[in-house]
Amino acid sequence: MNRCFSSAINVCFPFWERRKKNIILKNDIDSHDYVALTKKYFNDVDCIEQIDEKDLNDLYEREFARKDKFEDKAKTNIAAVTIFVTLIMGSYTLIDNIAKKYPFVIVSFIASFIFLVAVIYMFLAGYNAFYIISEINIVHRRRIGVQEKENIRKEYIENTCYNRAVNLIRNNYISTSYACLKNALVCLLLVMVIGIFPYNIIGGSKDYSVHTSKHVVFYSASCNSVISEENERKYIENLILWKVSSMKSDSGSISFVDDNKRLFIKMRVEKDIVNVYLIEPYTK
Repeated sequence: MNRCFSSAINVCFPFWERRKKNIILKNDIDSHDYVALTKKYFNDVDCIEQIDEKDLNDLYEREFARKDKFEDKAKTNIAAVTIFVTLIMGSYTLIDNIAKKYPFVIVSFIASFIFLVAVIYMFLAGYNAFYIISEINIVHRRRIGVQEKENIRKEYIENTCYNRAVNLIRNNYISTSYACLKNALVCLLLVMVIGIFPYNIIGGSKDYSVHTSKHVVFYSASCNSVISEENERKYIENLILWKVSSMKSDSGSISFVDDNKRLFIKMRVEKDIVNVYLIEPYTK
């Protein structure tokens, strides 16, 4: 149970795990403990004392190549964040449609909250990637004036340890950036699922479609703001014709409410003509 909870925390808050790991790595760098550093950061090398100077130089130079790769990955993540910004900007309309589609305020609140979380993850992804390029620009190089062979070996080993530790810090920031991008994408997909989910299927609203009707519907100017969108207009017109079809007489005034869209509608029927005077949203 504790392991599952810990894994969930790490997935939702990847920057927390990164912070703990980087504190340990920074403490290693600040310790300047040659023996401990060698044991920890050269644990993949057997008999380090027997490695010649050329191989030590190769290990030393390899860390600079790794640094360049991490910076390239950071730049790629920054480019991905700019794409996410475009997706985020296009999602505002989706949030608005969700608010109109579902009569339940809680659904709109949940969608808006998930959307906000996606924006936060996107910001953190960009921050972690940009931090690698702008802040973690430390490299440890051996001193040029050192002549003694033993001191040269120590310089290679010590600076390679430092550079490996710094590269691990870079790797943790990159991993956090990737994790935040992934979480932002998951949040956006959830919002899209809420937006495209066929609400009528779950029985939350009635089907007011009328296959044939001889009536013609006219709207007053005050109704234009409500029926400006085509989908809303079709829904309201089907609702009105459905209501007219249930009338006992073919003339008369009628007022009713639609709980699904929370609308108050007032109209008058004169044989085949339906004059709609008022369509007004209401809140419970």
